[in-house]
Amino acid sequence: MDPRVPSYESAAPLFADPTRDLLGSLCAFLTVTVASIGGIGGGGLLVPLYMMVLQLGRFAIPLSKATICGAALANFAIQSRRRHPLADRPVIAYNVAVVFEPMTLAGTVAGVLLNTILPEWLVTSLLVLLLFYTCEM
Repeated sequence: MDPRVPSYESAAPLFADPTRDLLGSLCAFLTVTVASIGGIGGGGLLVPLYMMVLQLGRFAIPLSKATICGAALANFAIQSRRRHPLADRPVIAYNVAVVFEPMTLAGTVAGVLLNTILPEWLVTSLLVLLLFYTCEM
């Protein structure tokens, strides 16, 4: 094996346990629905869900990103047509998104790189610490 070529682990095969996969999908649907109602992304809920129910380990993180991306696209499709109730402008503040999105993307890139190089136990430990810290706030 060429050491210059990164090796990739594979997640559990799809539908290896159909009951668990169906339960995980249903829980993810309900979680994203509630997260969308609350206006949060849902990553802090989806990652533990995918880790515990689907037993995906570190693969839970990119799967939660893909799930959140799909939910964000659906929310954008719905919200982009709405107007602000008190002002003559869209309900989405695009100027705020332009300010925040570059740092969000930079943080995502850094997180993906760290998820690739750090051992799974450390990624899981850091995630647990972050979630405890977030809950305390």
